[in-house]
Amino acid sequence: MEAPVADVSKDKLVVYFQGKLYEFPNNKQGFEGVKQILPKGCKIGIESTGVYHINLVKYLGNEYDVRIINPLVLKKF
Repeated sequence: MEAPVADVSKDKLVVYFQGKLYEFPNNKQGFEGVKQILPKGCKIGIESTGVYHINLVKYLGNEYDVRIINPLVLKKF
């Protein structure tokens, strides 16, 4: 299974999972939306974006295998 990845900005979350893009607000409602599309316990890569990714990481951290990805590494792909 392909691991989902999330791009986080001040106002929104964009999650790529199973060939589809999902967009959510960057707030608790959006975090719940992310949880609804992800299988329990899966790995998720989240791009480190200043302070904007921190709340999502904390929210998902107890139920998912969260990996924070340096944007400079992503740029190489």
